[in-house]
Amino acid sequence: MYFYLYIYKMPTYQYATGQNVSHNGNCCTVFRLRDVEGAPAYLLREIVSGNATDNVLESDISDCSTNHVVNEMWERFTYNGDNEAASQYVMNDIVKHITGVSNLEWGPNANNTEYHFNFDGGLNWTKART
Repeated sequence: MYFYLYIYKMPTYQYATGQNVSHNGNCCTVFRLRDVEGAPAYLLREIVSGNATDNVLESDISDCSTNHVVNEMWERFTYNGDNEAASQYVMNDIVKHITGVSNLEWGPNANNTEYHFNFDGGLNWTKART
């Protein structure tokens, strides 16, 4: 009697769960690692739309920098002088989508005419009050 031992070999992944990547020009978060016929693949969730796409091959994605993520979300931000709403937007739509950064700062200037966001190693984003 013969037995065959099959050893499953997981693919090697370039990206980790929680990391941001770019797919079809959109910043996405890696939610799960997948294996598509032995090739590394991912379950991705677009940051802006929230749409999920499964089994995306690693060859179809690229790096998405933290600056790129903030740029995408900052473009959608409108500052009207309501600092509580502005802070809530920054926390819910920017901070929760970025990783590996430190010394985050955000808030209004002294006379509430501008709102800013920055972190160590990042750009300085400023939005004028409308």
